[in-house]
Amino acid sequence: MVYEQEMREIIDSCRFFLASEEEYSRDRDRDPLLFEFYFGTNREEDERFQGGAARLKLPAGGELKFSGIIDRVDHLGGGDYEVIDYKTGSSYGYSASAYFKNGRQLQHALYALALEQLAREDISVGRSGYVFASRRGEGLRYMKEPAGREDVRGVVEILVEAMARGVFPPARYDRDYSHCYICEFNEKTCERERKDDLNEIWQESDHEGIELLRRLDHYE
Repeated sequence: MVYEQEMREIIDSCRFFLASEEEYSRDRDRDPLLFEFYFGTNREEDERFQGGAARLKLPAGGELKFSGIIDRVDHLGGGDYEVIDYKTGSSYGYSASAYFKNGRQLQHALYALALEQLAREDISVGRSGYVFASRRGEGLRYMKEPAGREDVRGVVEILVEAMARGVFPPARYDRDYSHCYICEFNEKTCERERKDDLNEIWQESDHEGIELLRRLDHYE
């Protein structure tokens, strides 16, 4: 019984995805080029892409290697490309308007920079973002333009430095529970609803680690 229900949901999601993909692709000049493109330490080079992991140069001079799997790359014509990351759930936790969500939404920028860096030819990722492919996600597409993408280097530098210092403060609280949605007590007995001392610490503390993370507020 459970198997049959899950099978129906999978088939329904596939049909929904195909229908939304057909509608979106109609009258658009695009050529699907890559699917599940892996880049990382074990990747071998080929005629189109260099091997190995991507490298992210940080503003202070450091460098970070990172790996990943890009779900899909479309060629839009000329040297322009689009990077897509599929999400099977809802769009909760993602933003269509915010670019980095104060350091919580980085994948689109990192994958775009990785593809441009690893390509042997000079290419440009004109758009990168998230497609919520299932019915739960309603087929939404949160695609980001290149403007602002380079700022991901500053965001990552802040996060890496915070981890190196061992700074892991609790999530800031807000009234729509956007940071606490997985907690079953968030709307019932949570003390943070009545008086959130932790949030006051985040806003007022002069601890160097907290001050460092507050810089993420500049990256919407």
